[in-house]
Amino acid sequence: MLFDRITEIIVGQAGGDGKSIGDLRCEFDLTATSSKSPNQGTLKVYNAAPDTISMMETVNNIVIIKAGYVQDVGPIQIFAGTVCRSLTYQDGPDVITEMELRDSVIPLRDAKVSISYPPNTSAMSVLDGVAKNFGLPIRKNLKVTDKQYPSGFAFNGRVRNAMDQVCNFLGLEWSAQGNEIQIIKKGGIYSDMAVDLSAETGMIGYPRRESKTMTEKTAAKEGIKYGQKGIVRTTIDVSDPTSKLKDKTTLEVQGYRVRSLMNGALYPGAYVKLTARGINGSFFRVEEAHYVGDVDGADFYVEVLLRFV
Repeated sequence: MLFDRITEIIVGQAGGDGKSIGDLRCEFDLTATSSKSPNQGTLKVYNAAPDTISMMETVNNIVIIKAGYVQDVGPIQIFAGTVCRSLTYQDGPDVITEMELRDSVIPLRDAKVSISYPPNTSAMSVLDGVAKNFGLPIRKNLKVTDKQYPSGFAFNGRVRNAMDQVCNFLGLEWSAQGNEIQIIKKGGIYSDMAVDLSAETGMIGYPRRESKTMTEKTAAKEGIKYGQKGIVRTTIDVSDPTSKLKDKTTLEVQGYRVRSLMNGALYPGAYVKLTARGINGSFFRVEEAHYVGDVDGADFYVEVLLRFV
């Protein structure tokens, strides 16, 4: 069993030296998704030294959060983000520094590109040329066939918009995960090695069935098609004045929300083998991961939203 919680916080300027905090109480509530919106969350650090507080209060500094268990492999990175707001206050005997963090928010917001490629250029080459303009490390597991731009490719504007164009052309999706750009097949996985999730490996309680309804057109944009496991066609009453859907035929995308002991291997795009009551080793991908932790409190877990693959 895993009992001894361990965390490590690293804070510093982007590209500069960082200060490690491993012996102080901290609380965090962090959410990472497979969408292109920045992952975000809050972090509280108790009774830090004045110079450390100064670094945590500096907007645009980078904060890396690691968490795990002494009996396992120790702390593993679960989140990295930019300080967007910070406040230090007194709460009884404690001095608490509370930070609002967003993952890769500056390059996602500000990075721009002006490029032009000749006819018959490889789309994979264009993708590499566009992605590097974020100025962040790139990690990818593409598993798609390369294509060419018969008329070439030209773009002038925000990098994120160029990424949308090229990834849609190739059938890929991208997101910022831990100050890195992750590129994978639409609806796919980043790692081919599945995380074994069961009561014996840290699952807490039972999976909760969850589903969402979307039009087939919207589903296709996320790499979801009828015929995949966990995808059911449904018919709705479009005369319902409360309905926002215009199409009578929609898809119900089924999955599970599962809570586990803290596990840094569970992140958006991770591959999961789930074994539980009524679920005999089915495979999923992580759509969303919600990390909640307090080394001195009751909570220290990750809750993931799983979708069939």
